[in-house]
Order: sequence, then structure tokens, then C-alpha cells
Amino acid sequence: MIPDFSGFEISEEVAAKNYERLEKAEQDKDSEPMECLLAMLRVFDGVRLYRL
Repeated sequence: MIPDFSGFEISEEVAAKNYERLEKAEQDKDSEPMECLLAMLRVFDGVRLYRL
């Protein structure tokens, strides 16, 4: 959760408790895209940025 996103602050403790109450399938939605990205970086030997 991002503080001040909706005009109010959220402490790390509250954010952690909110995350922990989610089912495992919902928590995995956060990690699956990152794991996919890491796998792609391994396959393609990193990332190269080109400037036009």
C-alpha cells in the first residue's frame, strides 16, 4: 500500500497485517510477475536499453 495515495497514511504494521490476511493465492499475485521477470532476465542474459 502506498502512503498518501488516497489522502491518508498507512503504517507499515497495518499494511503488513492487511497483506497477511489475504489468501495465499492473492499474495502470490504479487510475486508471480516478479518471478516471471527474473526468469526472463536469466533467459535473455539481462536487459539492454537502447536510446533512439
